[in-house]
Amino acid sequence: MSSSNSLIHQIPAAAEFRRQWAANPRLRWLLFGVVVVFLLYLILAADDTRLAALDDYERLALREAKLTALAESEDADFAGYLAQERDTQAKLRERMWLASSEGLAGAEFQSWLRRVAGIAEIEGLRLDLSDLRPVPGVTSPVWRLEAEFTGIATPENARRVIGLITSSQRVVVVERLSFSPPRGNRLNVQLAAHFLIER
Repeated sequence: MSSSNSLIHQIPAAAEFRRQWAANPRLRWLLFGVVVVFLLYLILAADDTRLAALDDYERLALREAKLTALAESEDADFAGYLAQERDTQAKLRERMWLASSEGLAGAEFQSWLRRVAGIAEIEGLRLDLSDLRPVPGVTSPVWRLEAEFTGIATPENARRVIGLITSSQRVVVVERLSFSPPRGNRLNVQLAAHFLIER
């Protein structure tokens, strides 16, 4: 009996919310703002992860080069320490995208983005990829590939896209994101991935 009374009270509340939603554009924009803030938070978290991975990779690559030179010295025995550093670097390499050529890098990233769009149920998907370019200031062979991801999405679909990107084993950076319900729920995401090209 108490559960049926609770249901009776909930139905007018839901109806009142729907009435307010239809009549009050401020409420709609407020909820849209909450969604945008949440998405921006996820973007910042993903970017921090990417920067940390790149910094760690470059730092360890430099340390490995120095340790290799020291290990060749007769007076130093750094074999164990060098092995530990190489193990740490191997784990970081697992976060980087790997390809044997520039063309395969683009194909792999595009295939992954299409899988993300399929899982998130994005409609009218359009993908545009940039040319692969070396990352300036990084001594290791790290290449940067950018992509623009456009489609039609609900707020839930957009959150799912960001969740799939941030949970990716390979680091992907969301550089810009826009989601516009007034323009037909259009989602636009600009991303970047960093590849190690190992020929």
